[in-house]
This record gives sequence, structure tokens and C-alpha cells, in this order.
Amino acid sequence: FENCTELTEVSQEVLDKITDVGDSAFIGCSNLRIDLKLPSITGLIKQAFAKCPLQRILDLGAITNLFGDASLVWNSLPFGTEYTLMILPATLERIGRYAFVGNSNLQALIIKAVTPPSLAAYAFYEDKATCPVYVPDESVSAYQTATGWSAWASRIRGIGQLATDNPTLYAEIQQYL
Repeated sequence: FENCTELTEVSQEVLDKITDVGDSAFIGCSNLRIDLKLPSITGLIKQAFAKCPLQRILDLGAITNLFGDASLVWNSLPFGTEYTLMILPATLERIGRYAFVGNSNLQALIIKAVTPPSLAAYAFYEDKATCPVYVPDESVSAYQTATGWSAWASRIRGIGQLATDNPTLYAEIQQYL
């Protein structure tokens, strides 16, 4: 579907069945404004939705790695840069370089992994993503002191705090937490 500007939606029934999505599968689908839910995904999502104006990324199944990378910088990131919310799964082990580069729209990043995933240098390149990072309540201190994460310590909060910080958003996404 690369550069298919006529594509405006993909049924959730189809998205529910995707276990792996190829490089650049939906790259450049500039009118694909959806809340992305890929509950069965286990493979890589490398440039799959780059240059797509996704609204929110709510479910990334059981991925273990969120890649950014020097080869993906700017308009070739795994996802576009317009999404306002990203929820990362409990299975996450690694966040690569430039994973959140250029996304000044990101209002909340939620990571469900109890153990802080390794965070590559420049994951938040140029510090354009200034949003809070919500993690499991019992893991706040582990994230705040973990290598790479300590630079973001002031932004790291427990997921339970989201209910106070933004009760409307919390109510809308509670099923994904």
C-alpha cells in the first residue's frame, strides 16, 4: 500500500489478524488517520507506517523491540510523527535510536513493561517529545534510575497518575492499560 493516498482506513478485523507487517507496508498513506491497534503483532514494525498521520498507537501486541535507527531518521520512522499517544506493551525489551524523533505532538507515552526496556541514545532525539512517560506504578523508581532513562526521570510517572493527570484520556484508553 506504499504511498496509497486513497487509503483512509483499514478495518480492525484485518488489523486484528496481522502478526507481522513488512517494511514500508503502509508508508506514505498520508490519509490513514486511525487509532492503530495490532493486538496480534509479534514481528518487527520497521517503517511500516512511516509518513502516516496515525492518531494514537494503542496496541502493539507482543513486540519486544521498537526500532528507530539512523537509517530510519526523519520521515522513515516506524510510525509517522503526528500521533498523540503511544502505548507500548509489557513485552518491550528495547527502544532504539531515534524512536521518537521529531514527534512534538506526543502528549503521553505509556510503557507497560515492568522492567525498563533498554533505551538507546537519541531515542528522544532533540527532545521534541516533551510528554510524560507513564510506566507501571511499581516500576517508577526503576525507570527513573535505569541507564538511559535517568535523563527523563522528571517525566516518569506511574500509570495510575494518568487517571489524575488526564481523566478523560484515562477513561478512553483504560482497556488498553
